[in-house]
Amino acid sequence: MISQESQEKLVGEIHRAALEAISLHEGFNVILPLLEQLFGSSGTNLYRCGVAPSFESLGGSLGRWEDYVSEYHHEDVMQTVLQRENPWVFQPMRFPEWEEYRKSPTHAFSTKLQIAKYLHVRLTDTEHQAPGMVGILIARSKGLSDFTVDDELLMARLVPSLRIFVQRSRQIEWRMQVSSALETLINEDWPPKLVLDANGSLIWASTHAVSQLGMDEGCGRKIPEAMVRNARRFGGLKKPTSGSSLPFPNLNILCKGKTPVRVEMRPIQDAFGGRFILCELWTNDPSPAVEELARAAHLTPAESEVLVWLTRGLSNREIAEQRFVSLDTVHTHVQRILSKLGVDSRVRAILLALGHRFEQ
Repeated sequence: MISQESQEKLVGEIHRAALEAISLHEGFNVILPLLEQLFGSSGTNLYRCGVAPSFESLGGSLGRWEDYVSEYHHEDVMQTVLQRENPWVFQPMRFPEWEEYRKSPTHAFSTKLQIAKYLHVRLTDTEHQAPGMVGILIARSKGLSDFTVDDELLMARLVPSLRIFVQRSRQIEWRMQVSSALETLINEDWPPKLVLDANGSLIWASTHAVSQLGMDEGCGRKIPEAMVRNARRFGGLKKPTSGSSLPFPNLNILCKGKTPVRVEMRPIQDAFGGRFILCELWTNDPSPAVEELARAAHLTPAESEVLVWLTRGLSNREIAEQRFVSLDTVHTHVQRILSKLGVDSRVRAILLALGHRFEQ
């Protein structure tokens, strides 16, 4: 069992890795070994669900994942419990079905793989095993202690940062279909962007960003103080002895006479190793490209709003929560959007909304 000091240090390192990484592979190559240290684990596995019953292993030290999926997954009673309960953090030993599971061939097979007991973590706002769901399995072998409520609470502290990281990487994956990661992050006109240095000084800002933050109204392009302070926190990530507080991945900024703005902030690095803070500004207002596309395709106001949320990487469930409507209503809007745009997938609809045009 690790000390409280070591535990807090590992928690901080996991938060930092989740804030700094861009791709799932890059981030979890760092995060999974830290989770193994934090929980005294015999191994971990990061996976993503495809169209059932498809599962893609994305990383981790646990082997023979394909054998479990093909031979045992369909008869694993704990998968039924997971689908029924759908928790963020799942500790199977707390459920009565665990005793049945312990006597099953699935448990015998898993124990050989050093998975005598485990925590399961869901990192996307979806049903368990829904296409696109991302999860982590944290395992302990037979000789190690059982997971406790304290372990669940500790994992719950990490879930918000990991969820934001997974959602961010999903958005970037979509955008990378038309250009490279850093080109996409900086060069796309929407969302409006600023780039700050580690002291919070302005390096560059798009025209729309200047307008949204009211920096074009005689303020001398002054950056909101909350963003400056948060940029300095990001700058302190590479100085472990500095005592800097952890930065916030999201800020809400209210400028006088302007629509409230949600600012997503994260570190980026240029080709020469220089480190900067990228700030993306989000409001409920559609981008010029979305407005133009909506007019051309005769989208209704509701369909236009749903298209805006799609471009931000939200799932149907997340859009329903944002708009306070049913999941079926969102599904209907999405199908009508695809039909009016003449595309066969939401990814193509998003690319159209981002300004990409497909060859006929």
